[in-house]
Amino acid sequence: MKELVLTCVLALLGSGCVNVVSHRDEFDAGPDTAPSDAKGEPEAASGKCSSGVRWTQGNMASPAMTPGRPCMGAGCHTPNSKKPFTLAGTLYPLGGERDEHDCNGEGANGAVIPMDENMMEIPSVGRLIITPMGNFFTDKPLPPTFRVKVAVQGREAVMLAPVTNGDCNFCHTPDDYMMAKGRIVPAPRP
Repeated sequence: MKELVLTCVLALLGSGCVNVVSHRDEFDAGPDTAPSDAKGEPEAASGKCSSGVRWTQGNMASPAMTPGRPCMGAGCHTPNSKKPFTLAGTLYPLGGERDEHDCNGEGANGAVIPMDENMMEIPSVGRLIITPMGNFFTDKPLPPTFRVKVAVQGREAVMLAPVTNGDCNFCHTPDDYMMAKGRIVPAPRP
């Protein structure tokens, strides 16, 4: 029984989203509160969408497609697909930590920067452009473990724990999946 438990724990640690160091204090520095609208009332059943704009065109090939949904699962953008990615996700605005799938993120004036274990930018990958809907992606090779920095308008948020999986939206969901605290958002304004 101990061997089975140890095997399961090691499998989770190797998945890339669960690390010994919790994701709870990284990236998204937003408060741990229930989502609410500007009036402080609970969100309507339709789901939270800070931008007020939703992707409605299905899996049509586009850099704007399906913000917030995992990019590299179920045959999409995997190594065997037509357009494989090594790192992809969606940046949401401050306050968008609980935004639903297909809600447009924030097309911020900034970049997503893959970093190596020494917290140095990976020159062969460079800085990833954030689309107007908040999506970012690359197909360039990454090291086995890496971190990501979000740099927006002079503010930076850096992952504390390295990961092995570049499918950012797989863990960064509105439900704190795998201990990632909500969506990826920029660092708060000082």
